[in-house]
Amino acid sequence: MANVYSNAVITLAPLSAISAANGFLHERKQDLPHPEIVLQHWHGKNDTPTLSTSSGIYVRPYPLTWEIPEKPLNERAWCLQESLLSKRMLYFTFEQMLWECSTLRVTEAGHVEDSVYPSNGIAGDSERYNWRHGLVRPPRNDLPDDGSAQPQIDNRTFHSQWRNIVVQYQQRSITYEKDRLPALSGIAKIIKRQRNDRYFAGIWEGDIHHGLTWARDHTYKPSLATPQAIPTSARPPSWTWTSQPHAIIWPGDEYYMLSKPKSLCVVDKIETYLATSDPYGQVTGGTISLQGFFKTRRLSCSEGESYGIPYIRIYFDDERKVPENDDTEYDCFLVSVQIEEESNEHALALILENCSEENVYKRIGLVLFTRFWIAGRGAFNNEDPIKGWDPDYKVTIV
Repeated sequence: MANVYSNAVITLAPLSAISAANGFLHERKQDLPHPEIVLQHWHGKNDTPTLSTSSGIYVRPYPLTWEIPEKPLNERAWCLQESLLSKRMLYFTFEQMLWECSTLRVTEAGHVEDSVYPSNGIAGDSERYNWRHGLVRPPRNDLPDDGSAQPQIDNRTFHSQWRNIVVQYQQRSITYEKDRLPALSGIAKIIKRQRNDRYFAGIWEGDIHHGLTWARDHTYKPSLATPQAIPTSARPPSWTWTSQPHAIIWPGDEYYMLSKPKSLCVVDKIETYLATSDPYGQVTGGTISLQGFFKTRRLSCSEGESYGIPYIRIYFDDERKVPENDDTEYDCFLVSVQIEEESNEHALALILENCSEENVYKRIGLVLFTRFWIAGRGAFNNEDPIKGWDPDYKVTIV
């Protein structure tokens, strides 16, 4: 289906339709404060003017802005890829039609939206526009397939935008869990043609150290049904965000563009098991082998804070509660650190659970350690959170 949308002359998007059986050419909403003008018809033997009761028109005192409703169409996971891959979009909303292409966004009343930073009041929509015309360029037949085409944005910006796409994507509904990667595969294929990078179950190899540090967003409460689950024996590996049927975030992205990220582990091997011949499609398992800092330690969210920011932030992948004053110890593996210039340091570690085999683990969460720099004292406010860790520990995560 990705080829259908990327090669279409125009894609029609009925944003008001709940399903394909509903149709989308409805009566316009009239709950806005628009004055009505009733037309006069001249008819009859004596040419007597008669007011018509069926020919009222409504006049908008100002043009409506370019605004895409959040639902129902934009709640669907598949529709994100379809809108990003399409060269031209004609949206049908409850109030108006909207046009979008590579050079223009305009309402039916002629209101032209800023093509770079549209401000339409819908969270995430301006980012979606920039993704479509920066990160996911309309496909061209003259682009080579070896990733040697010149990218439009630098790697750091690209990785940040890809993660933003995933965050919004994970908030959408999908009927079958096995479709989570296929519903993004069209975007991944086009990006691969532009960049010499390998793709592992939703994470790009060039961003592996930061891509691994996703976290389940327990604050997001979806109003949509849980998708049909995949059997445990055929699930994606625990280290990729595609193992989660829930909304996710990258906690480190708060500091990513303002800091100097530094990887603190070595990636020895990455392997995924494909369900089909599509390297961007469903995976039924996989492993990643890492070497770096490891420690079994107590985790508590009550270890202190500075300026309202806790020293330790804990994100479990499942429903378990964050410990406050608990003596339970967890296996932690350090992945990366982000160093703000003459400021704080943020270390990101995976929380692991040992499997039956030696040095084989599954991921169960993420922990973010923050070390606060006090400029007036020229020193850190709290001790180094990774002090005393084993620096050469090898793990394999499944």
